[in-house]
Amino acid sequence: EDLVSYWITCDKSGNGFPHYSAGLAIAEEINNSSSKKFPDLTYKVIKHAEESARQEHDTGSLTSYLGEVAEAYGKCGYKDDFKRIYNQLVEISFGVGHRKDYKATNIIEPMELLHASDPSNTLKRLSEVLHIQDRINDAGNGRMRHIALSNLIRFTAGCYPELAFKLLELEE
Repeated sequence: EDLVSYWITCDKSGNGFPHYSAGLAIAEEINNSSSKKFPDLTYKVIKHAEESARQEHDTGSLTSYLGEVAEAYGKCGYKDDFKRIYNQLVEISFGVGHRKDYKATNIIEPMELLHASDPSNTLKRLSEVLHIQDRINDAGNGRMRHIALSNLIRFTAGCYPELAFKLLELEE
């Protein structure tokens, strides 16, 4: 615990390696430790990694970083935090709120990460994402809408090929 506290202090001061990924690596090592489990310590490290990831200003990078943080929460058994970040990812990826990018393409990488750790809910997540894309259909430019839908269909093809063909038909 002292080592983790020291690392967080160094990270916050700028004397450490100030990147969320270092925290996720530490949390994974603690969680996978064969000797003793330290759930409070693991949570503390992931929480700090989340705070570091949220410092990113680019929407694409932020969604990617938070997708990895959500995956870490999920792998370590913190399902409520996994769901909390997932719900925020959808908003951030589409530019809902203070970020006005309107790019569903930013959700693809987090969707892939979430699918890897929680495949049973992929169809539900995909439905939510497609619904939001449809609702913001006229926001932003039409070219981005086409790119976003193409990427969503490509992602769908990897999980549900038949559904991807139906989406292609609807898009045409």
